[in-house]
Parts: sequence; C-alpha cells; structure tokens
Amino acid sequence: MKKIITLFIIIAFSNITQAQTFTWNGNQQILDNQTYNIPITVTGLPAAIDTNFGVAHICLNITHPYLADLHISLVSPSGTTVVLIQDIGGAGDNFYGTCLGMDGTAFTNAIPPYSGIFFPAGDVSSFNNGQNPNGTWQLVIEDIASPDVGNITSA
Repeated sequence: MKKIITLFIIIAFSNITQAQTFTWNGNQQILDNQTYNIPITVTGLPAAIDTNFGVAHICLNITHPYLADLHISLVSPSGTTVVLIQDIGGAGDNFYGTCLGMDGTAFTNAIPPYSGIFFPAGDVSSFNNGQNPNGTWQLVIEDIASPDVGNITSA
C-alpha cells in the first residue's frame, strides 16, 4: 500500500511540474563577422514569468571550429537581453546539446566539444522579472572574427 501511495504522489507531482519547451530547428550557417537573429516563438504561457515559473535553460547545437569567435545572447519579447556565451572555448570545437542555466557548471570544468549544462556569461534568471514571455524571442549569434565558419541546427 505504501508503494502505491508513493507512486501516486510521484505521478501527481510530475503532472503539475511539467515544463514547456519552445524550439527552433533549422540549419543557419554562421559566417565570419556576421550577426544572426534566430526567432523562437513562445505562445500559450501565463502573462508573467518569475522565480516560480520562468526561464531555466537555453540549449544549443552549434558546430564551429573556433568557439571563442562566438558571442551569443538571448533577447526576450520585452527587450531584456542576457549574454549567454562570450569568449568561451578558445580554439575548441562545437556545442552539442549544450544548455545554459544558473544550475550549471563552469565552462572551465570541461573541454570542447561542450555538452551538458553550463553557467551562462550573464544571469538567465534576470528574464524572470514579471515580464510577459509570450511573443518572439531572439537568439542572437555573432561571429566576431575570421576565418572560421559554423552552423546552428537547434535552439
């Protein structure tokens, strides 16, 4: 009987703690000295995000042979901007299933290609300030140097 009650509690809790995921899938080439805005449309959420319900992780799949060339930010529909990646990885290659969130680890604790959850350059929790999350978010990717190019395939 105790196992049945425990199972019921786990199932009930999992149903009320489901997260929403909004994605972009494509194949955008990242050329030298160019900036790209990847739109991510968010709909159907409550009109305000905060510390109880808000942005937790931003995940990316990017191939690039010189990661330090990339500066990546996320901009909310209301204009809040958080720098996610800046001067990370040196001459290392690729972000495969790389997520950025305040519960991550430092990039210095790993070597490229990066995979897992890492601390962003800025504070992702600053999005959770009561703003309306519905609308078009922009993932801004800037390649700041030559001669290496790459691709983003999902965010």
